[in-house]
Amino acid sequence: MKNFIAASAVPAVILAFLLDCLLGDPVYRLHPVRIMGRAASLLEKRLYPAQKPAAPSRLFAAGTLGWFLIVGGAGSAGFFIPFGMKLLAEKIIQFMPASTLAQGWEHLPSILFLFAQALLIYTTIAPRDMAGHALKVKHALEQPHASAAKQLEDGRRAVAMIVGRDVERLDREGVIRAAIESVAESTIDGVIAPLFWAFIAGSAGALAYRAVNTLDSMWGHTSGRYFWFGKTAARPDALANYLPARLGFIAGAIAICFLRLFSPAFHPLRAIKIGLRDHAKHASPNSAWMEALTAGALSLALAGPAWYSGEFLPKEWIGEPHEECRPPKTADIQSSIQILYGAALVFIAGALLYSLSRWF
Repeated sequence: MKNFIAASAVPAVILAFLLDCLLGDPVYRLHPVRIMGRAASLLEKRLYPAQKPAAPSRLFAAGTLGWFLIVGGAGSAGFFIPFGMKLLAEKIIQFMPASTLAQGWEHLPSILFLFAQALLIYTTIAPRDMAGHALKVKHALEQPHASAAKQLEDGRRAVAMIVGRDVERLDREGVIRAAIESVAESTIDGVIAPLFWAFIAGSAGALAYRAVNTLDSMWGHTSGRYFWFGKTAARPDALANYLPARLGFIAGAIAICFLRLFSPAFHPLRAIKIGLRDHAKHASPNSAWMEALTAGALSLALAGPAWYSGEFLPKEWIGEPHEECRPPKTADIQSSIQILYGAALVFIAGALLYSLSRWF
């Protein structure tokens, strides 16, 4: 057991998840993701060629260099900070008397290493933050003494914090769908994927993944200024999410089976059927796995046509035909959050069992 705790990232991952459940996403200027964002903005100003128009090859090279600097820097920080804490503690205990070490202080390096990893991994996941934003939408739409217009206005304002579509065009059902879709998508890139890379490579893997994800959202666009500059940033995110999306689907399906034991609102067989059938109904190869699973589990139609920055996108519906599905209810937002936490817990339990099987 001692070797397992010392060599495995599992204890740090579990501690990081518990910290998020208790405290939520930390808000401070030195948050690693904020540092990544500021670093990316500064590098873009430095690397983006000043002359216009710039050669595509130069734009591509500049964007690639920036990507490697940010992702490499994030991964290096995730590696060296815990080991630096461990080495510092080892230096300190060299000067401690034997009587003090006999009280258990010899474990200080391993404890600091564990906590440093956990704190860094903790900054890369955000299940409680996502759940909190979604619940704000639910509460806005359920205000007991507000008019329907006031509820819808506040619901649109709340959902605008977590979606990129034009919320002023959403009706009440559209606001609910948008919240559920956001929770489902965040189950992968906000929870399962960083946990997966943390299990693979500790805090270095989690921070590197978060850097890849951040740069994809900042530079990974397919038109305009970032068409060539963001080429490199646009592709690794899909690769980094490929396995987590599918493992998250399996974990989510198992979680829905457990949730069915407590509520008839969840439909495991339909969830798996719709998930396997509709996961490809999205521009991203990964985003719709959890969205389709959630749509099937709750008997809803999600996604569908939407407006983005004044442009109408005729996206396909995910789930049973829109006309045949029941209208979404605010209670479905709570159900989608339960799927998020259930999938995370099943995923962590599976990783723990796999890791223990290798060590015992």
